[in-house]
Amino acid sequence: MLQVVCRKRVASSYSTTHPEGITKDLTERAKSRNFAGIEFPVSLKDINKFEKNNPEIAVNVLGYENQMVFPLRISEMTERTQS
Repeated sequence: MLQVVCRKRVASSYSTTHPEGITKDLTERAKSRNFAGIEFPVSLKDINKFEKNNPEIAVNVLGYENQMVFPLRISEMTERTQS
């Protein structure tokens, strides 16, 4: 879900190197999100601000290192759902 946050900032440059990662749907979803007070690149601390600005979204962040996936941040907003 962090992708939604990052997509707004990197859509134009990222899409030229990784076009499969940016879809029209993701671009449209990013337009409907409130990014007030969010600086890019997004830090883990700014995710709380993003969740506060967008009450329907919960953001979990995973890391990947040495072929292992691990949680970097798990949202406390467990009642939120985002399709």
